[in-house]
Amino acid sequence: MPVKAVLFDLDNTLYEYEKCNNAGLDAVFTSLSLMFNKPKETVKEIFHDSREQVKMRLKNTASSHSRFLYFQKTIESLKGTTDIELTQRIHNLYWDAYLNQMKLYVGVIDFFKQLKDAGIKIVIASNLTTEIQFKKLIHLSIDKYIDFVVTSEEAGQDKPGEPVFLLALEKLGLPKEEIVLIGDEPGADIQGAKTFGIKCILVNNGNFKDVIESFKNLNSL
Repeated sequence: MPVKAVLFDLDNTLYEYEKCNNAGLDAVFTSLSLMFNKPKETVKEIFHDSREQVKMRLKNTASSHSRFLYFQKTIESLKGTTDIELTQRIHNLYWDAYLNQMKLYVGVIDFFKQLKDAGIKIVIASNLTTEIQFKKLIHLSIDKYIDFVVTSEEAGQDKPGEPVFLLALEKLGLPKEEIVLIGDEPGADIQGAKTFGIKCILVNNGNFKDVIESFKNLNSL
């Protein structure tokens, strides 16, 4: 059955996540280290502990990925109280540094154009909050290619759970047999898609030459 839509994960599938995240965190750790007169490594440890507490509390929800909550908890640990203005400022600092490093993998735009020319719909299916994912898509200048966006915030549960896939099907109005998922996570993306019954392609280190070839082979079956 011909493919009529492709679900793309976003982070680390269409661009290199670690480089962006590291740039954002480095900016935050440097700023908080100077502000609170603590070694950068100490701030880093407090942040990682804060992040783990948030993740344990919120588990498989979109808000478990919230940098805002990580920074709120970090600053509370450093200061002993909630600092509303500082949390907002640090959050903005992180994302400014993060977005400044974002660059699409080679071949993404060519693949998007091929899909659009073939009348195949493009969906972003991502584990995170909707607003920041929209901001990333606009920053990468690929929003014009996207037919639908589905986030775990909107669906109510992270991949590999079914809600993201179910919501994507609902928006597309297509059966799962006509959909392919492309992602970098063997668990959340690939195993999630396989469990749900959707064909899938794993992205290895941003190699879209191989992705395009795999898609052509799969779509010809």
